[in-house]
Amino acid sequence: IGEASLIKLGYIEMRRKDYGGLDSTIERLSKAYPGSSLANGFIVEAGKRLEDLKPAMAAGYFEKASINAGNAGDARALAIAAVTLYEKSGEYKKAEDALKGCLSRSAAIGWEEAEIRLMIAGAQLKANKKEAVETLAGIISQRGRIDDRVVASATLMLLNARAREYFDISLTQPFEETFDKKTRSLNNFLKGYSEAAKFKIPELLPEIYLRMGALFENFRDSIMKSERPHGLTKEQMDEYDFLLEEKAYPYDEQAAKVYERCADAVRKQPPYGEWPSGCFARLADIRPAIYKRPFDEKWMEPVFITPEPVTLDTEQ
Repeated sequence: IGEASLIKLGYIEMRRKDYGGLDSTIERLSKAYPGSSLANGFIVEAGKRLEDLKPAMAAGYFEKASINAGNAGDARALAIAAVTLYEKSGEYKKAEDALKGCLSRSAAIGWEEAEIRLMIAGAQLKANKKEAVETLAGIISQRGRIDDRVVASATLMLLNARAREYFDISLTQPFEETFDKKTRSLNNFLKGYSEAAKFKIPELLPEIYLRMGALFENFRDSIMKSERPHGLTKEQMDEYDFLLEEKAYPYDEQAAKVYERCADAVRKQPPYGEWPSGCFARLADIRPAIYKRPFDEKWMEPVFITPEPVTLDTEQ
């Protein structure tokens, strides 16, 4: 009777948009009837009704429901919903705390501890927390003891988080010194992304190749936009610019080759998110003559071809 009364009260509060009262009612339900599927069902329903209106509050309800869920599948789905809504509303600390709460019950929700730590790192990255690097490094150090997919994902996330170090290097005078510095950084990142690619995780390959292509394109652009030496005549400057174009061309070629590998990886699997389309967009930009051909079919007319009559081979 008490449980039913609280649930009825919760419905009334939802209709009246009394969110403070609803919050109090759900807190009482969660504590008094933690194992009740009826109470948990209402908490989930309340979360669904508030997803768009009050995502952070809905996330809290899904988190409570996840803790009290009766099976691993429901607990996992509700935990993901909670973290997603926390992040959507910019509550990255709450997302991180919710995931840390999942660590103590990883078996109950059907997750490996490393998977949860990977999601914690994702929340930390979105909050620009330095701890993300340490979290990711800890996951990568377990290579060979945990799922390769998790290690590859952590490697990719760590490289992406550090990539700004590379992109921020400008080619200034003296040109040779900054060129060598950026080259060393490029080689380090290419080595890291190549290591991630060696895991051959299909859904990660498009992003890996796109990131590598972006490194080459940035190097090409850095050369073309590099600081020019002072005191050159117009003829000397024209010659200098021509030499820079020659120096930049190989990086353009390397970018195209990596994007073509990306396209090949995409063809072997269903598309995943933004990465496949990004791959073909970059190829169209770098090699428009090959990958950006307009196709106008307005002039075409349907042609009816009379089918051949069906015959039976009576000699067989």
